[in-house]
Amino acid sequence: MPARSDWQTGTISLAAGGTVVTGAGTSWLTADIQAGDLLMKNNRSAIIASVDSATQITLAEAWDGGALNNAPYRIRYQPDGSRLTAATRDLVAKLASGNVDALAGLASAADKLPFFTGNGQAALADLTAAARTLLDDPTTAAMLVTLGAQAALGFTPVQQGGGTNQNTNKLRLGWDGAGVRIQVDALDLGLLWTNFNQANIAGESGYVKFPNGIIFQWVRDATGIADPNIGWPLTYPNACLGGVATSNFAVSGTAAVVIHCVTPTRTLMSIRKRAIFSGGSVAAETSGSYLFSWGY
Repeated sequence: MPARSDWQTGTISLAAGGTVVTGAGTSWLTADIQAGDLLMKNNRSAIIASVDSATQITLAEAWDGGALNNAPYRIRYQPDGSRLTAATRDLVAKLASGNVDALAGLASAADKLPFFTGNGQAALADLTAAARTLLDDPTTAAMLVTLGAQAALGFTPVQQGGGTNQNTNKLRLGWDGAGVRIQVDALDLGLLWTNFNQANIAGESGYVKFPNGIIFQWVRDATGIADPNIGWPLTYPNACLGGVATSNFAVSGTAAVVIHCVTPTRTLMSIRKRAIFSGGSVAAETSGSYLFSWGY
């Protein structure tokens, strides 16, 4: 094959002592300029380390021929025989590592996969039909499908049972529309007491829902009247089972206080407050009181 003519299309710019050559109209990719070709100018030459684009190449060593600005140039192609010789030498150097000899020393057989056990050392491992069904899967998700594994949950699960002082019973948690319930195997333990079922437990009015469905409520009477109707903080879903009231009267002397509680309902309780004084006189009492009730 005849040698190709030097490539001289376009101009180049290059700083003194630089390695990056910038071209104008050079078309180096089209010209098939490659690493190893020679850039020549002013009786100087430099080996091309890489062709970065159609208008940029990088030299293997710093340019010692002075600065160039839009200057003509020559690139001399490296003979194909020289390139082949260099590639062959590189391949021989890689083969000398012993890895190829290690592979060649293995006795190939069906369903066997070679692998390296060290530098220049190799062995065979079994490659089962099941393993091959995974090797052709392009993604981890596809591998999980092949294995029949459960898809990612999207959350961190809690391991059930089997811990210290625990049995291995199956636990179930579920929402019944109003609270969280817990079940062990087939035994329903009812509602799980959580913060969801609590409210205002430190205030003058509030309630607590217990896991068995019982609700306990309290409320302060600050109406300033003798016969008020006091509403519960929470309407009982089914029934109010009972209620009591305690006095917070500011009476003096030998007076006695009586509070009568009318049968409470799901929403309220009516009370009647009276003060009985020495001598038997009775008067309405408007001071405050506290009411308590329970239901479900």
